[in-house]
Amino acid sequence: MKKSTIQPYWQKRLQIRYVQSYNRTMQTQIKNIALLIIRILVGGMIAYAGIQKLMNMDMTIVNFANYFQLSAPIVWAVTLGEIAAGLGIIFGVYTKIAAIGAAIIMAGAVYYTKGTMMDAILLLVGSLVLIFTGSGKYSLKTSMMKSSDTSASSPTTSTTPSF
Repeated sequence: MKKSTIQPYWQKRLQIRYVQSYNRTMQTQIKNIALLIIRILVGGMIAYAGIQKLMNMDMTIVNFANYFQLSAPIVWAVTLGEIAAGLGIIFGVYTKIAAIGAAIIMAGAVYYTKGTMMDAILLLVGSLVLIFTGSGKYSLKTSMMKSSDTSASSPTTSTTPSF
């Protein structure tokens, strides 16, 4: 007797659910990797710009005063803000807050340069992306939260079902 090659309905449904689940997982993985790359590039460039300003702060203050009529405290705030925001973005610690700070600084850079600095525009766009998406799975804050969650709760004390 010849076996039928037609799969039962439930086997087809299971196979379809598996493929859909796999596709969702891959899309999430790709999204998290893309966010990591964006965070490293945007945060790295912003932190690097701040460190460059800090290394030669006297000349930075003079240049900002001459070209943009900005006072020394504002230049210090921008420089330290760039470093803090850049490092926060790179490591994924308070990413949305760091990205808001970076976006404010980059909006100021775009305004004062009258949009002629393309890197300021791109960093502004990258910061806006991070404001709306967050840090993703691969961040220091996410890994710190996971380690505190696993140490704080044990499976025997949990009474709520997980869905």
